[in-house]
Amino acid sequence: MTQIPEAAVAVLCAGTGAGAILAPMYLTARRRIRAGDSANALAKTQLHAAGVQHSEVLQQWTLAAEETSHLVHRRLPALLQRLTHPHTTVPGPLHPVLSGTTLAQDFHQLEHLVTEAVTGAQHTAQSTTQAMIRDAVHTLQTRAYKAQEVLTDLQAKVDDPWLAERYLAMDELNEQQLQRLQVLASLAGTWPGLSRQDSHLPDILAAAKSRVQDAQRVQLISMLEQPVGVVGRAVEPVIIALAEFVANALSFSRGSVPVHVTLHQVAAGACIVVEDAGLGLHADMVAFATRMLDPHHRLTLSELGDPPRTGLAAIGNLAREYNFTASVQTGNRFGGAQATILIPEALLTVLDAAQQPMSPSAPLPPRSPAPDPGTGSFPQRRRRQPAAPAVPEPAAPPEPPQQSTGDRAQAWRSWQQGTTRGPDTTEGDRS
Repeated sequence: MTQIPEAAVAVLCAGTGAGAILAPMYLTARRRIRAGDSANALAKTQLHAAGVQHSEVLQQWTLAAEETSHLVHRRLPALLQRLTHPHTTVPGPLHPVLSGTTLAQDFHQLEHLVTEAVTGAQHTAQSTTQAMIRDAVHTLQTRAYKAQEVLTDLQAKVDDPWLAERYLAMDELNEQQLQRLQVLASLAGTWPGLSRQDSHLPDILAAAKSRVQDAQRVQLISMLEQPVGVVGRAVEPVIIALAEFVANALSFSRGSVPVHVTLHQVAAGACIVVEDAGLGLHADMVAFATRMLDPHHRLTLSELGDPPRTGLAAIGNLAREYNFTASVQTGNRFGGAQATILIPEALLTVLDAAQQPMSPSAPLPPRSPAPDPGTGSFPQRRRRQPAAPAVPEPAAPPEPPQQSTGDRAQAWRSWQQGTTRGPDTTEGDRS
């Protein structure tokens, strides 16, 4: 369509009578058309901008929706699981492009609030549970110690072999019950409830053996050269920990296969090694044991599982509380698992074997040289004299002679007297 300039239109219309009327109308119509074209162009520009903005908003909404779904279904469940299983990995944001946005800040605040709320609830639940356990253990321990007193008195007075055998069996069952109570006491954050005097390390091995079922499969071996003992405050914790390790070894090597418990003197102190001939431990069990025995681990009752695995957790608590170390590994000379308790020199002492002899049930060392005179510090290994004849070390300790029922009861009483406990009460300061 040919465009006619407004000036030409004005000239053409001026020669006619109607020009005075049509010209202004035409010009007005042209201006309106031009204004409409401008408005249309502006509307198209605005519509395009709105489309771009809509696309950006839609993209942001999609990212936010995906990030929210990722938070609800992946990050929060992992975060909650990590509160009870610290090794759990919590995934990061799904879209790093949202980092620094208000949405990301809100999500971070939400995670913080959830963590605080769940941690507070866990702390309250654990404190309540531990208080209930402490109260129950206190009552049951007191009664068990009184029962032990009665049984000890009966063993000393009875002459009938059959009754002596029954009393001895009841005493052993009572010891095993006390072991379980002491494990619970450790998990509840309280002391084991029993005080002892300084005790020979071989006596500690014998005491731990007496607290497990199927104890006849346990072979005790002492490689000590000196009468080394443990200071009184750490005696009972070491017995509890060792008994749990031995019980685990017996459980993982059922049948007639023996469990070896060997006592060594090492540069760092004294070492007790428990070895079984089972199938070893799978990776999950090793990871759980490593976590429970970690000196820096902070135990929560909820991570013990259902049914709760209390033994290793109690060992870890006792080791952290009384400053000895415990470890577990799979693969030993028998193809099974190996547990180790390392007692540092600070918890060791030299005892006078004449004034405080070991109990008859304690394992004897392969040789017994006279103790070094002088200070009471932990003795160093001696050098053998060149002229001294070599004495072969036995592969295993000699089998004890057969004992009558009365002799067994007397040996049990001798052990109880050899590591005399303090007052039969759960009251007192924690060691």
